[in-house]
Amino acid sequence: MRRDPEKTYEKILEISSKLFFEKGYENTSLQDIVNNLDGLTKGAVYHHFSSKDDILDAIEDKLLVENNPFKKVLVYSELTGIELIKKAFLLGIEDQEQQYYNKISMKIWRQSEKIQSPKMIAKMIEINKNILAPDLCKIVEKGIKDGSVDTKYPMEISEQILLQINIGLLLAISDITEKELTGKIEFISEWTKNMGVDFLDKELKEKLKHVFMEYCE
Repeated sequence: MRRDPEKTYEKILEISSKLFFEKGYENTSLQDIVNNLDGLTKGAVYHHFSSKDDILDAIEDKLLVENNPFKKVLVYSELTGIELIKKAFLLGIEDQEQQYYNKISMKIWRQSEKIQSPKMIAKMIEINKNILAPDLCKIVEKGIKDGSVDTKYPMEISEQILLQINIGLLLAISDITEKELTGKIEFISEWTKNMGVDFLDKELKEKLKHVFMEYCE
């Protein structure tokens, strides 16, 4: 019986995600994944993914699309734009499954020096621009209407906020002290405030510092 390639792809991600989370990424082999795929062969896995790292990347992408925090917070219509931006970043930080896979990826990238890979950076920019920025822009536009945000460039500021936090901080963690990370976060806080999007309060800055320092471990 011919299997649906899309269903096979999703099944591999589903099983791999479950095993990675339960057994740990390093303790899960490709053979473990194959053994839980109801008759699929290792060749079927290699048809979709060239390595376990590729499966991890796909899981992260899937989680990001399904759990996009900027999309999730749009339902809180009673909050101001600034409050929604802060809430979205807090949701992202508190998403334990997403953070688990982020930490694994950071460890792999740092060990293999992929942290400076142009391909990896390009992928991060694409995700920020095409998936996260459009929904963050909607929040910024809401903030402009309710007066909590002061900018004439909602999309541009949305893209730059994500670049500064999701890429700028990540690229810095390969070799950074807590003091240096604090300085970078304070710079982003002052920059966003000057740009009319003042959402980085003390609580969020501390949580950002904590999660990015964990990536360094």
